[in-house]
Amino acid sequence: MENAMLYVILNPSAQKGHAAQREQAVRAALQNAELSFELARTEFSGHAQKLAAAAAEQDRYSAVVAVGGDGTINEVVNGLLGSSTPLGLIPIGTGNDLVKMIDLPPNRPLLAAQRLRDGTPRPVDVGVANGRAFINGLGCGFDAQIAVENQRPSRLRGFAVYLAALLRALRHYQAPSMRVHFDGQTVEQPMLLTTIGNGRCHGGGFWVTPDAQLDDGQFDVCLCAAMRLDEILRHVPKVIRGTHARLKQVRMARAREVTIEAAAPVPVHLDGEILGAALQQVTVEIRPGAIKLLA
Repeated sequence: MENAMLYVILNPSAQKGHAAQREQAVRAALQNAELSFELARTEFSGHAQKLAAAAAEQDRYSAVVAVGGDGTINEVVNGLLGSSTPLGLIPIGTGNDLVKMIDLPPNRPLLAAQRLRDGTPRPVDVGVANGRAFINGLGCGFDAQIAVENQRPSRLRGFAVYLAALLRALRHYQAPSMRVHFDGQTVEQPMLLTTIGNGRCHGGGFWVTPDAQLDDGQFDVCLCAAMRLDEILRHVPKVIRGTHARLKQVRMARAREVTIEAAAPVPVHLDGEILGAALQQVTVEIRPGAIKLLA
């Protein structure tokens, strides 16, 4: 992407506000890579989506670059959906789940800038749930409750943020009955969580859908039946390693369309961002190759 103009969207609130301190490092990295760019800072929730959509309407930008975490990427994806403008990444977030799929280490702007310079855009799939897009994953139930708890202010950094949120979520979440329809099949039972993965890693370090691919035209789905508290705590290390599929409470599947109906309101997240704190139905479909990822 040499000699191309990038539109760079930096979310200063990413990484619990630490991304604001990285702006000069990001600018220096892009300049070091001899990339031309314009940089805008987000000012409110949803601003990255608006900025990305406006940039995609113009012909002068070769890519829109999200500087932040998975939530920032999610907003930019929603702004770019339906356009041909590629998505670039400079990961400076708390979880940094999506970039694990492309072996791009977080918090290394110089390396990210070099990938922007040398990379080639490739089509990747996008999910759409109740009208909103996601690129890495959707969680319904306990994993979404962790995302809700993660919204609280914290002095912790990285994966520790999510572990603390997990422990708080254990105090609140009740596993309701869910009916999950996917590609002609139906599972109905009390459910700890239903995770729909386009990417493999969720929640900052949990490999819930460890075999997922960004460009295979289908979701990997993890359905986990209700468990006792001691069982959840005992099996958490398996999810961190991605070996939980062998558990009797877990069913893995692949699907292009998924509908989740819950007997009681449940939280739902998209890429770590809260779609709703109390939803009872979510309809999810995949859009193959809907976004071009510059990586």
